[in-house]
Amino acid sequence: MPHAPSQGPGVLSQAAGSSSRAQGSCAELTSPAWSSIASSPSSARLSSKMQQLHLLCLSLLVLGHILDVHGGNNVLDCCLRTSETPIPRRIVQDYRLQLVQDGCDIPAAIFITTKGKRLCAPLHSLWVIRLRERLDASSAQRAKHQGK
Repeated sequence: MPHAPSQGPGVLSQAAGSSSRAQGSCAELTSPAWSSIASSPSSARLSSKMQQLHLLCLSLLVLGHILDVHGGNNVLDCCLRTSETPIPRRIVQDYRLQLVQDGCDIPAAIFITTKGKRLCAPLHSLWVIRLRERLDASSAQRAKHQGK
């Protein structure tokens, strides 16, 4: 009785071609040499193992793609705690806001110093609000002068 060719290798080779990772070892399994071994009548057990291996490789490729698309490599730089100690204006060059809806645990103002350090402050403290206003005003003034 002739052995019907499985659709596993064809499907896997298409998926392997579209992935940038894990392509090497899984794609090698779809080569014609492996296909001819898997389709010979005397290797039913090997064919079953190959199908399982193809399924495993395809699963890993799909998982890798999901992790790439859904932020598997996107590491958020979040403040874990804030300090109430006021930061002098002369050492701050910029700031950004950290919000809970962006994926961080606590809201905070992150002040970037002239040396590139990031200092975390409580978002709603009075000194933080005033420092942000001063930075916004000086930024607006710089933009106005550059526009002339």
